[in-house]
Amino acid sequence: MAETAQIAEIAREVSDRIFKPFGWERAGTSDHNFKGPIPQLPPSEVDADADEAKEVDAPVSNEPEGAAPAAALQLKDYPADVVFFYEDPYFHLRTYIHFDLKSYAVGSLKHAKIVSALRSLSRAITAAELSADWGSKFAPQQGNYRIQGGLFVYNHDNLDRGRFNEFFSKLTPHSAQVPEKKNIYVFSPERIVYLLSVLNDIKGLQADSILPRQTEGELLYYYPYGPKVKPLNNLLNYATAEMLLGPILIVRYRFHDGSKQPGYIVYYDGPGAQVEEFLYIFELLLKRRLLTDADALHLRLQTPADNAFLVFKTAKDEFAKAYHNLPAFRKQVDQIQYNRGATVQLTFSTVNLGME
Repeated sequence: MAETAQIAEIAREVSDRIFKPFGWERAGTSDHNFKGPIPQLPPSEVDADADEAKEVDAPVSNEPEGAAPAAALQLKDYPADVVFFYEDPYFHLRTYIHFDLKSYAVGSLKHAKIVSALRSLSRAITAAELSADWGSKFAPQQGNYRIQGGLFVYNHDNLDRGRFNEFFSKLTPHSAQVPEKKNIYVFSPERIVYLLSVLNDIKGLQADSILPRQTEGELLYYYPYGPKVKPLNNLLNYATAEMLLGPILIVRYRFHDGSKQPGYIVYYDGPGAQVEEFLYIFELLLKRRLLTDADALHLRLQTPADNAFLVFKTAKDEFAKAYHNLPAFRKQVDQIQYNRGATVQLTFSTVNLGME
C-alpha cells in the first residue's frame, strides 16, 4: 500500500509539473491495474532478464485448481501508473500514453533493469489495445484511438551524469521487444530536467511580460506542414510526445490587446558549440516561413556551450551572406535574438520505484 500511495503522489506531481502545462490531460485514475490478455511479442536479442520476464508473464487464471485453463480466457493484471492523452495532430486520432514511472539512485542503475522495464511496458501496451477493461477505465466512450507507451525515469538523488543515456543508447526496439507500429517514449532524467527548465523559463518570461500570461494572450505550439502529412492545425495548445523529445520546440505567442509584437520562442536542446547547429535552425525557420518582418524571434538554449553566443553571431553572418546579404533579408536575420534560458534543479520525491 505504501508504494501504491507513492506512485499516486508522483503521478500527480508528474501531471501538475510537466505534462499538464504542455497541454496533456489525465485519463482515469493513477496506479490502477487492468486485466488483459497475454500478448505474443517477438523474441529479443537480449536475454539479461529472461527469468524475470518469464515470471512476469505467468498468466492469471480463474479456472479451479487442477483444471486445464482455456487459452482464450488467459488474463493477467498489468500496471498503469498514469495515463495521459491528447489529439494527435497528424494522425487525427486520440493518442493515449500509458506510463510506467521509475526512479533510481545513481549507483543502482543496471542495464537489465532498463531492459526489463521496457519489455514490461511493451507487454502492457500490447495487452491494453486488446483489453476491454483498459478501455472502460481509461477511454470510455472512445471509438478509435491509439495507445503508446511512456517510460518516465527520474534519478532521485540527482547524481546521474549521463549513465542512464549511456545504457539506453545500447538498446534497440528489437531488444526491448517494442511491438510493430508502437512507440515507447522514454523521458530520461536529463530530459525531465530539460522540460522542467523550459517550463520554468516560460514562467520567467511571462513574469517579465515578454510572453503573455493566460489571461493576456495565447501560447501555442507550432506544427509544420509536411510533404505527405498535414496537422489538424499548425498552431495548437498542446505539445506531442515527439515534440517534447525532439531537439527543437517552437512556441507561438500573441497578446490579446496587440500591445506587443507577436512572435516565436524557439527552444533548442543542443549546446550551440558549432556554427552548423545555428545554420540548421535558421534554415528551418526560413523554410517554415517563420522568418518575417512581422514576428519577433527568440532563440533560447537551456544548457549552452560557453562560446554559444559568439558562434550564434558568426552563424548569422554566414547565413545572411549565403543569401547575398540583401538588406531586407539581413534585417530579418538580425531579428533573431539569442538568450540563455533559465534552468531548474530537479526536486521530485526521493522514494524508490522499481529501479533499485
